[in-house]
Amino acid sequence: MKHKPEFSKLIMLTAGVFNIIVIVFSCIMVWRTEDLTPLAYLIPSTAAEVATGTAFYYNKAKTENRLKLMKIYGIDITEKNFENGGSAYDRSYSYYQSGSDLDSGIDYIVPNPDDQGQS
Repeated sequence: MKHKPEFSKLIMLTAGVFNIIVIVFSCIMVWRTEDLTPLAYLIPSTAAEVATGTAFYYNKAKTENRLKLMKIYGIDITEKNFENGGSAYDRSYSYYQSGSDLDSGIDYIVPNPDDQGQS
């Protein structure tokens, strides 16, 4: 069965292809007309569109990966885990590096034992 690509990836691909088309078109028109004004308007506008889409895509991927890792390590998925932009340095969670996984360099989010009685 054929795997259907994610919609967000299709948006990123479409924006990237559109950006490349605009850049090529701008270069051709600059060469033919010997006028550099398209470089000041067309290229930055399409590049900004791609940059914005990339930022949203990375943020989406970060949240999906956080959810996946929380499920793997048995951490309850609550709204509190995503407050303040999902910072791991809030009152109830902190980063630590597992002694058995020092070689892998993987950071885990785990409950901070010092803050268990606080709410």
